[in-house]
Amino acid sequence: MSFSIPKRHHSKIGSHLEVTEDIFSLNKHALGPGELAEKEWLDVGLAAPDMTKIREYRLKRVREKLVEFDCAGILLYDPVNIRYATDSTNMSLWTSHNAARYSLIMTEGPVIIFEFDAHEFLSNHNPLITEVRHALTYLYFTAGNKSKEKAKIWASEISDIVRESR
Repeated sequence: MSFSIPKRHHSKIGSHLEVTEDIFSLNKHALGPGELAEKEWLDVGLAAPDMTKIREYRLKRVREKLVEFDCAGILLYDPVNIRYATDSTNMSLWTSHNAARYSLIMTEGPVIIFEFDAHEFLSNHNPLITEVRHALTYLYFTAGNKSKEKAKIWASEISDIVRESR
């Protein structure tokens, strides 16, 4: 399931003004060096880094290693690895010790982010992300006594993707 259809959001703050915002404008997730650094670069005549090229380079390096080691893809849970390979981030500290967000990067195929609560708006800016899916967590912390059942569903979804991408 792809989350590429823009949604509308009715602002709760100031709703008496009946302001409707595009969901993409609500993503206050700041990526990149920031306004201060960009102004300093501009003042001394430096160009801002080309984020598209940086993202493509990193993903290319990951995929080259997957080819080198004859892997169909890689499943990443570590938020640092996810950020490097996809330039996507969400709750990095929390997900560093809670398996509630992961990414599957196929050697030849999709780059899928499995987001906690399927928050697709966090990756709308990113052309590398092929698809955003709801993360399925099977650890006892979130699944309770249904851990084994959820782990089987999780494994089935991952293996289906791998099979379809080969």
